[in-house]
Amino acid sequence: MSRTFNRYTPFAGISTAVLFALLTTGAWASVPNNVAEMIQDGDDNTATIVQAPDPDGIRLEAYINQAGDYNYATITQNDSSAYNVATIDQSGDGNSAGISQSWYSEYNEATVNQGGDYNTAWISQNGSSQDNYATVNQSGDENSADVSQSYGAEYNDATVDQSGDYNTAYINQDGSLYNVAEVDQSGNSNDATVIQREESEGNYAMIDQSGDGNSATVSQDYHSFYNHAEVDQSGDYNSATIEQNYDSADNSATIDQSGNGNSAEIFQSEYAQYNTATVDQSGDYNSATILQNEGMDNVASVDQSGDGNLAFVNMVGHEYDVVTVMQAGNGNVAQYNP
Repeated sequence: MSRTFNRYTPFAGISTAVLFALLTTGAWASVPNNVAEMIQDGDDNTATIVQAPDPDGIRLEAYINQAGDYNYATITQNDSSAYNVATIDQSGDGNSAGISQSWYSEYNEATVNQGGDYNTAWISQNGSSQDNYATVNQSGDENSADVSQSYGAEYNDATVDQSGDYNTAYINQDGSLYNVAEVDQSGNSNDATVIQREESEGNYAMIDQSGDGNSATVSQDYHSFYNHAEVDQSGDYNSATIEQNYDSADNSATIDQSGNGNSAEIFQSEYAQYNTATVDQSGDYNSATILQNEGMDNVASVDQSGDGNLAFVNMVGHEYDVVTVMQAGNGNVAQYNP
């Protein structure tokens, strides 16, 4: 090969472009700031960037910009890479974007920005990686986002911001430490799931949804400690579930809902201890359930305002527990099982 390129910009309209920045030979030693860039304009394009670790530890940067419909873009920066930046920008409908920064990689930043309808995005930073940042921004209808930072990963931060109808967001930070996961959705019929479980510690999960028919689930189960989960929903027919079960400790869960027909459930049971659960609902026909079974030193609080609300708190087999239920309005029902 007569020449090697570290920065690459294909012409507009190209159907398929692949850039392999395989930084394994001395030919790259004189190239500062390993940067790969691809720009595509049109429909049905494919862009791929693969960057292997630099032997001198030089920062890797990869950028893909696609304008059009039904485009596909992937960036790979794996195998003990460090201080990497990967960004994919897509505008149009039916696009797909994926970024992989995994296997003992650290101090990585991954960002996917998508504008349009029916787009999908995934980011993978798992496999003993640490100090990773993953961000997915989507605007439009029926979008899907998937972020994975799991299994021995540490100090991870994942953010999914979606605006539109029928959006879904999934964040997986299993078996990891000191993770932060945030989901912000605006629109109708959105769904968000955050998983931070199985020997996880110091986790924080926040889901903020605004609109009708939203659903949010946070799972911080199975020997997880020092976890904090918050769900804030505004609108009608929302549902939120937080799980902090099975030998988990020092957990905090808060659900704040405003609107009609909302449902909130918090599970902190089976040898869970030193837990705090709070449900605050405002509106009609709300339902709140808190289960804190077979543990100790737990605190449960339910505050409902409106008519037709139902609150159920179960603390069977507990010691040193504190329970508070406040209801304002007509036709409310509160049940407590010590």
